Amino acid sequence: RSTPKPSSAASDVYKRQVEIVAEFNNDKVVLIDGKRFRQGDFLNDILIETIENDQITFKMGNTRVIKSVGN
Repeated sequence: RSTPKPSSAASDVYKRQVEIVAEFNNDKVVLIDGKRFRQGDFLNDILIETIENDQITFKMGNTRVIKSVGN
């Protein structure tokens, strides 16, 4: 039996550098690979579902990936 491979979207998330979360006027912004994103924005076909101070939740279809800030 082979183990299932992560979707290409999920592996794309794992490669990303989540650098920092900042808050402007109660609106959180995350810096990923040097670009700013807000909650609800898309990174390619990947939804940035939630932005918290220490982690970001990405959603691709039914799959969620939680990534720590600074990784």
